[in-house]
Amino acid sequence: MPILKNLLAKIAAYFVRGLLFVAPLSITLYVLYTIFNNIDTILVIKIPISSKSEIFIPGIGFLIIILGTAFIGFLSSTLFPTSFLGLFENAVRKLPLVRIVYFSLKDLVSAFVGDKKKFDSPVLVLVDVANNIHKIGFITQSDLKVYNLEGKIMVYFPQSYAFAGDLIIIDRSRAEVINISAAEAMKLIVSGGISSSEN
Repeated sequence: MPILKNLLAKIAAYFVRGLLFVAPLSITLYVLYTIFNNIDTILVIKIPISSKSEIFIPGIGFLIIILGTAFIGFLSSTLFPTSFLGLFENAVRKLPLVRIVYFSLKDLVSAFVGDKKKFDSPVLVLVDVANNIHKIGFITQSDLKVYNLEGKIMVYFPQSYAFAGDLIIIDRSRAEVINISAAEAMKLIVSGGISSSEN
């Protein structure tokens, strides 16, 4: 029946259009809620309302942790001298396992949000000369003299739809700086190349 077919086709088309709106919104809200909930439950604050009962107000733990972290950042940048942080990190360096975890995480966090951001130099790298195949990556270290690797750079390739990637060392000549922002390059990689510059 043509009328039924047309009706089903319209319903399917509307469903797809609805899915394009609902799916990204739902996933985004879910991710934000998960982050909020995980941080909020680190510090559970319960307010007593009587001798036998108490209530939990969502968001108080989250607010305290965010403001507390900001306050620590204020103290470390204004009141605490740089030597204090140096003494702390020298003590951490003497603890083998703690040292690896601490400095790895410190470098990872500072690569995204610190004063010395690492993922800010997107490049196009020729990874397969024979087939003229390129990959988008980020220069993480441009001077490898300390490793006796003159003229070489470190490039990190994040993987699409994953919190992982590959680090390679190549000749500087094989990396071509591309004229897009670091955020745009990361969005392209993470989305598997389907993200547009309009979003």
